[in-house]
Amino acid sequence: MSRVSLILPTTEGDPRPDALVPSVRSALENAGHEVEVIVVCDGLEGPHEGFLSVESRYPGLASSAIAGLQVASGEVLVILDPRMGYAPESLPAVLTPLDRGEAELVVASRYLEGPQSGRLRARIGRFARPFTGTTDPLSGLIAMTRGALESASHFKAVGARFSLEFLSKVQGRRMDVPAIVGSSSRRGLPGWDDLRHLKRLADHQYGNASRLIQFCVVGASGVFVDLTFYALFIKLLSGTPLADYVVPPTQVRLSLAIAAALAGSVALVWNFSLN
Repeated sequence: MSRVSLILPTTEGDPRPDALVPSVRSALENAGHEVEVIVVCDGLEGPHEGFLSVESRYPGLASSAIAGLQVASGEVLVILDPRMGYAPESLPAVLTPLDRGEAELVVASRYLEGPQSGRLRARIGRFARPFTGTTDPLSGLIAMTRGALESASHFKAVGARFSLEFLSKVQGRRMDVPAIVGSSSRRGLPGWDDLRHLKRLADHQYGNASRLIQFCVVGASGVFVDLTFYALFIKLLSGTPLADYVVPPTQVRLSLAIAAALAGSVALVWNFSLN
């Protein structure tokens, strides 16, 4: 069996995953693996009983995962989000295809079609696979070989969805295995950093085509913002004395001209900020 580096990334506000270490270590050791556990947690840097602790230079779970990879020495790298409640027996499952040489990157999928998955989950998985190469692109448990990691391009992740970073940049054969997730699973809604991360990955994957689509989407949203605020300002100014004056030589009511100028300014700031 292989030497495994298990990385448990955390971010500010997360509980320390010390209590999780014995169970996940035992699950891997009982499967015959030599295990190195790395906990990425601020304020714990240094050696500890049963695991090595390091700190991340940047905020966010994805950055913590990358910080753990930088010090890992195993032939196989496993990254586990402690907040998502994966059962310890899911860990040996993601290593089996790597040991057999069937894949270079394995994803523990909550949406893999099977007797335990509901109809809706299976549909989500089938929809995601053609675009991401997996049925669960937001998985919190993935494994990859050392060779696949070293062949990947430079990592630059923000936010909490570290799986997106590796799915986008790690090359090689991919495989999904069923994930066992307990009732204690918790993971917040996507935040602003997650959207920034998606944008970076789209630019990396599709280049100028991605930037053109983003530019068009921002422009379309600007039109919506412009028209919405124009209607709002017209309603607000229609009952003021400004509605009684006109702008020479156009004969346009002053209230309409001011509403158009204000709405255009709001849309300009909106588009500039998003771009």
